[in-house]
Amino acid sequence: MEMYKDDFKFPPQGSNRLRIIVVGAGIAGLSAALVAPNAARILGRFGVLREVVEKANVLDRNSLRRYANDEELGTAPLMPEIGLTCRLCALNSHAALPSWVENRTVLMGDACHSMLPYVAQGAAQAIEDAGVLACVLSLGGDEVDIPTILKVYERVRKDRAEKFQNGAAETRLALHLPEGEKQRERDEAMKSVDKSPDLLADQEWQAFMCGEDESSLASIL
Repeated sequence: MEMYKDDFKFPPQGSNRLRIIVVGAGIAGLSAALVAPNAARILGRFGVLREVVEKANVLDRNSLRRYANDEELGTAPLMPEIGLTCRLCALNSHAALPSWVENRTVLMGDACHSMLPYVAQGAAQAIEDAGVLACVLSLGGDEVDIPTILKVYERVRKDRAEKFQNGAAETRLALHLPEGEKQRERDEAMKSVDKSPDLLADQEWQAFMCGEDESSLASIL
């Protein structure tokens, strides 16, 4: 099966060991990259997309497509069997943090932007964090100003990740309305081919979700 490829190269890495603390949580399910093109792009650049595809277990089969032109790159067999054991787990979200960085300590993933699952971006956003963090930490060569570099990571990622947090919370409300007039208005709005209260079906939201190249943006900054 053909995998995602592009010609992006991370900036040259310095030879000095970086003394930083990276705090992350909740990246469980790298297979989210299969349905999140931005995450698939970053995993491809790390050289691990094929391994992720081979171990993914989300659906029975999934079509892998390039976001720019919807070209099908192939299909991946997923989750041949589903176990009978069911477990309860908490769904967590929290208000936006004032900062993700304190000196040489930096947060990523659910440690700084845990979100509800209604826009299917929790793991994908953690992967974007990893791509941007790897990129900015390689920008300074051997003369890295770590606190400043980590602030570049925060500048690239914070607003975007928090929009997904808020979008997931808004979609939860829209999809769980009690029966009544607002529910009927929502049902009518969901018939639109362009704008939908279910953000996963909203074309403008899809373009925002899949159309940005975060690691390239970080290298420009």
